[in-house]
Formats: sequence, structure tokens, C-alpha cells
Amino acid sequence: MLNCNVGKWTIELRNEPCHTFGSADNARTYDSEYLAVAARDVTSRHVVTCRAGETRLSSVILGAGRGPSSVHAHSMVVQAGRCFVAVGSCIASLALPGLELLWLAEVDDATCFGVYEVRDGLISHGELEIARLSLDGAVLWHSSGADIFSEGIEVRADVVRATDFNGRTYEFALDTGACR
Repeated sequence: MLNCNVGKWTIELRNEPCHTFGSADNARTYDSEYLAVAARDVTSRHVVTCRAGETRLSSVILGAGRGPSSVHAHSMVVQAGRCFVAVGSCIASLALPGLELLWLAEVDDATCFGVYEVRDGLISHGELEIARLSLDGAVLWHSSGADIFSEGIEVRADVVRATDFNGRTYEFALDTGACR
């Protein structure tokens, strides 16, 4: 589980692997369900809850496909009155505090490992691609390497450093995505 305090709100993100979309037989219910793929193709299910103190204001479950994702320190970014969540191969943007879906963008052909905040946008750490997105969900650039980006990334002021499975490090210019 991941918690983020934003003013008077607490935003909570957690996995919900057993949820069946559209079913009345789930152990827990949510205010909304948002799917990036057909329900039968869902591989990742993450719940976002917005609270004010002990009061639940809203809750949603997000479902996406391709490679499965889990919740960790880089699964969510909260900024500019929005919550950005990496789920499956996508990033979702939710308005705070009601968690209305603003946009849902597929950012990798496999799995989105995480989302990072940069000036005027976001960086997606995908399994196959590193991408920069605007806060409105437009993919500004995306770049790939020789192998999967499984060894982590580092986001700096002007460059994104990503290391692939074979230990090769790439530096992508933050503004253009060009490999240095």
C-alpha cells in the first residue's frame, strides 16, 4: 500500500488482485470502476481511495492489461490537483478529491513499472520504453533500448538515466528523449 498526504486529503493506493469487474460478488465495493481493456484481459487491479481524516470521500478501482504491475513507491504521483497512477501498461489521471477519470494512456507495450514527476509533466518507466507525458496525457516522446528496463531509472533535471537487463545505461534528454 502507498499513502500520500495532500493538504487535508490522504490518497491511498493498493493492489486488489481478486476484484472481478462488473460483479456484485466482490468482497469490497468502490464508487467507480475504470477499465483500460476488456474485463477478461485485466492483469492489474489497483484501488485509489481519497480520505479526509477518517472519512472516505471517494474510491475507484483501475484495471489494465498486458504485464501485471504492483504498488510501490513509484506507482503514484500527486500534483496539480490530480493523482497519476501506473497500472498495467497504462497511466491513469484522476481528479482530486472525487477521483473522476480525466484520461488513461497506454505508455508501454508491456508494463509501466512506475511514474515520476518532472517539470510540466511525467516520466513513465516502462518495461520496454521510457516516455515523457504532458499533464494532459499526451505522449511527448518515447525511447527504447536494446533490452528491457528492469534495473531502474533515475530522473534528473535534464536527463533520464535508465539501465536495461544487461546492465547497459542509457541517458535520454528530458526535453526530446534523444539518447545521449
